[in-house]
Amino acid sequence: IRDRDVTGVQTCALPISWIFHGGRPTIHLERQSAATAGPVACTIQVDDSAGQGLGWWQRLIVSAGDDTIVRSHPVELRERSLAFDVQEPAAFVLAGGRGLGYGAFPLDAHSRVWLLQHVERVPEPLTRAVAWVALWDALLDGTVGAEAFIDGVIRALALEREESLIERLVAMLSKAFWLFLTAPMREAAAVRIETVLSQRLASSNSPASAAMWFSAYRHLVLSAEGCRWLADVWSHEAQVPGLRLSDVDRVGTICELAVREHAGWQSMLDAQLGRTVDPDLRGRLAFLAPALSDDPGTRETAWAELADVAHRRREPWVLARVQWLNHPLRQVFARRFIVPGLDLLPELARTGDIFFPSRWASALLGGHGSAAAVALVDAWLRQRQDVDEPLRRNVLVAADVLFAAARPR
Repeated sequence: IRDRDVTGVQTCALPISWIFHGGRPTIHLERQSAATAGPVACTIQVDDSAGQGLGWWQRLIVSAGDDTIVRSHPVELRERSLAFDVQEPAAFVLAGGRGLGYGAFPLDAHSRVWLLQHVERVPEPLTRAVAWVALWDALLDGTVGAEAFIDGVIRALALEREESLIERLVAMLSKAFWLFLTAPMREAAAVRIETVLSQRLASSNSPASAAMWFSAYRHLVLSAEGCRWLADVWSHEAQVPGLRLSDVDRVGTICELAVREHAGWQSMLDAQLGRTVDPDLRGRLAFLAPALSDDPGTRETAWAELADVAHRRREPWVLARVQWLNHPLRQVFARRFIVPGLDLLPELARTGDIFFPSRWASALLGGHGSAAAVALVDAWLRQRQDVDEPLRRNVLVAADVLFAAARPR
């Protein structure tokens, strides 16, 4: 597909074959020299990983630099391989620079090591964001370890000022923390995570910033001390610096304390139900309450109810219930929900919103990171050949991080 701007100059080119074929290319960028004094020779190799014979020709920006400068190098991909030089300094090179390009962009070994140690000091926010996406992909494919990745995120959160990037970092940290670490590793990492989040919360300069940091802390807190502070905040015995909590905040806090089985959570939840004025918010919390229970039988009943379409009328509430039932802290027990939850997908496609099946699959699988869960999903995909291909793709997309987290390293 080719387009022209108002001057008649051709402005973009996208091979029409891309529209009618699935898959994506892998764009390998390798440094032929690791030197940082003088031009650095690089090569790009395009791998048609789906084996469809597509060229995947496109324009890319290769970003290269260090902790003082970032330079952009336009590249035209019109062949399977391409050689070029980038200017010094080139402590790292990114083939998907400026966020432009379609495909997987694995980091070369030199860039991967340097970015893991220094990415938070790259001077350009967009390049930092692209680098973090590349490092996240490296975590998923196993070339970066979870502990090293989390160490880098903790350093970055202490310094980062771009709120959109902070939100992305917190989302990555949450998945890495809950799904890629063992319980002892989580306990060790939690101390440093809670420390940096509480420091950033204390130094927030606006209510919006405080809300962002408080939400991150609430979601990631694991220590007994941190949970006690959350309980004190809920009961008005402690304050969140720069933030006046709403009922929505207090409901979210109760949910997090409940799933951690913090002492007194049930009486706090009952009190919150009594004091919540908004009927919709109160109804939502009442609907979620059985999924938050520390009683396995209550949680099984909460799950079984969802097989009845009458209990699935409020789809956002349903997705939240499924998500809490499958919280990472309860994933061992929740494995029993995986197969029946996947079996429901055809019915959900018939009775629910067009996006409901994909969101259900994400809520169902998003809290799992074990090899046992992978085995259940794999067996379901093999055995349920009758399920429509779009629903099978929904499952594969939802299970992407699960497959990565369970991979031996």
